[in-house]
Amino acid sequence: MNQKQLAMLSALALSLTLGLMMFGGHTTYAAGPWYVDSVQGNDANGCMAPGISACKTIQAAIDKTTSSGDTIYVAAGTYYEHLVVNTPNIKLLGESRDTTIIDATQDPAWSVAKAGILIRGTGESRPGASGVEVKHFTIQNAQFQTGGVPFGGDFYGVGAGGLTGIQIYGSSGNTIEDNIVERSGYQVWVLAEWSAAGYGDANDNVITGNIIRDSAVEGHGVYLYTDDSVSVKNTVITNNEISNITTPNYSAIRFRGEGGGTISGTIVENNSIHKATYGIRLSDLLDITGTVIHQNNISGNGTGLRNQLDATVDATCNWWGAASGPGPVGPGVGDPVSENVIYSPWLIGPPPGSVCTVPTKKECKKATEDNGKAFDQQQKADKKAFDDQQKADKKAFDATHPSPQDRQAFDEQQKAADKAFDDQQKADKKAFDKQNEADKKQCDQLPK
Repeated sequence: MNQKQLAMLSALALSLTLGLMMFGGHTTYAAGPWYVDSVQGNDANGCMAPGISACKTIQAAIDKTTSSGDTIYVAAGTYYEHLVVNTPNIKLLGESRDTTIIDATQDPAWSVAKAGILIRGTGESRPGASGVEVKHFTIQNAQFQTGGVPFGGDFYGVGAGGLTGIQIYGSSGNTIEDNIVERSGYQVWVLAEWSAAGYGDANDNVITGNIIRDSAVEGHGVYLYTDDSVSVKNTVITNNEISNITTPNYSAIRFRGEGGGTISGTIVENNSIHKATYGIRLSDLLDITGTVIHQNNISGNGTGLRNQLDATVDATCNWWGAASGPGPVGPGVGDPVSENVIYSPWLIGPPPGSVCTVPTKKECKKATEDNGKAFDQQQKADKKAFDDQQKADKKAFDATHPSPQDRQAFDEQQKAADKAFDDQQKADKKAFDKQNEADKKQCDQLPK
């Protein structure tokens, strides 16, 4: 091989490595994988290697994806972005949900809020995304604008987008897994609407293994929405921890239609739902066929489950926070349920591993005793884990050889954290004992 041929091959290899070639005056990118690094990256890069060869922003990497099945690897860091995904079947993978952060704080100059991540299906005469995977991120602060105050513009406008952490808009087959979504209004929002613009159903989406928390303004934890022309079918909502959705009229999980509509085949299982105005709420729908709500911990909410439909919903084998079952429609002192909720039999202790039954008086009282022991054991385990983490943090801090002033500040922070943890455990114990004592008394109302 001569020198000229070798140079030509080297140039071709370099072009492929950078991942772009020019055709007809337009930039066309090769297939991934793609890499993003907020510290070392540059959006002018080919982005097909980590570190200094990576993109700087996630959106730049998304815009380079032209091939179904591409994977984007995002290094730990904080990314101040509002992402729009239009390419089907791509994987968006953070390094860790604790360290890979998408901060979706709104610009106060915007008239309408933007989603932290928008997965937009086909519509408005443009191709769209489906089969997208979003894993291992924290998506935060979409409900705020710069300065840490609630967003002052419209929370949502016409079509896709709005005050939400992750929105799946007229798109199917997507997976949202192992993320933290917090302080983001409508935190995870699956919706099908606007068929006049070419958008269709939002079916077969999976929301699993996420921590969804802290909606301090308008918004739900997981929101399924449709109008009367399109549907949301076969959504799987499993193994999520959804908490602190405390704005009046809002829910940890919400089913809602506009002028009727279909949200059917929904599976809600193995979730922990706490500190919400409504744990689960359904309204304004014509069809919820095949919807099941099982093996969830629905406790400590204003209302556990409110069904405003004429159709009944299967919510058997859930823990409502009391061995005696839910109230006031039910026989117990657990989270309230409404009419048209099939709640019996129920779990007599928190999942997993609890028995699903309609307990006798004796079984109910024994369950309250077992639940009390389990609560105390869990608090001891939580305390040990907290103390171990404090020790590990101190060891890591000491290894930095801090100044006396920094050491004093660190020690004061740890003392404050210790006190806050202990105070919270005491408050939780007091609340549990009160509830458990009421539950024990209610057991006397059950058959022998």
